[in-house]
Amino acid sequence: YHATLNASGLGNKVSDLVLFNPWRTNAQPLVALSDLVVAGMTSAATGTFGQTVSVTWVVQNVGELATTVQWRDRIYLSVASNSLAGATTLATVTGTMMLAVGQSYTNTQAATLPLSTNSTAGASFIVVNADALNDVFEAAANNNLRSAPIAVARPPLPDLAVARIAPPSNASAGQSAIVSWTLTNNTITAATGTWRQKVS
Repeated sequence: YHATLNASGLGNKVSDLVLFNPWRTNAQPLVALSDLVVAGMTSAATGTFGQTVSVTWVVQNVGELATTVQWRDRIYLSVASNSLAGATTLATVTGTMMLAVGQSYTNTQAATLPLSTNSTAGASFIVVNADALNDVFEAAANNNLRSAPIAVARPPLPDLAVARIAPPSNASAGQSAIVSWTLTNNTITAATGTWRQKVS
């Protein structure tokens, strides 16, 4: 929010003899606003998919006005330190409501690194985004991110394999037949949950 002043008036006629630029921009905001920044954060340097990491961050109001609405901070796992494009949300934490100018708060949250077939081990970043949903009307929104590097590894995974299959000795088209097989886990990591098997 800035004001632009046309000092020359209608017809660009100047009534005095002082030479000046007829267009001048006031660089100061007309309205005092809050401005939330992530002033600091710490996180584990290494992690494993499927396990949790502890994230601590500090949010400070560096604006000229106290906040009056409640907002939410978010923790992400991202491949970039300064971008949320393609990032995975790990946790959403409700912030405070009243934060005076210059004041700050500290939050600590355990965040689970999700394990899926798309989990890629390697260098990543834990990113904290203050006021992630833009609940606070801020003077600037490009200073709400802060990140810390983390090396993420895949955990030991089970390896299911069909060790033996016994088809029927004879079968007729259009009729049912009994097929038996043995499923084995080739690793020492237990397979949990449910899965489906297909006979074709």
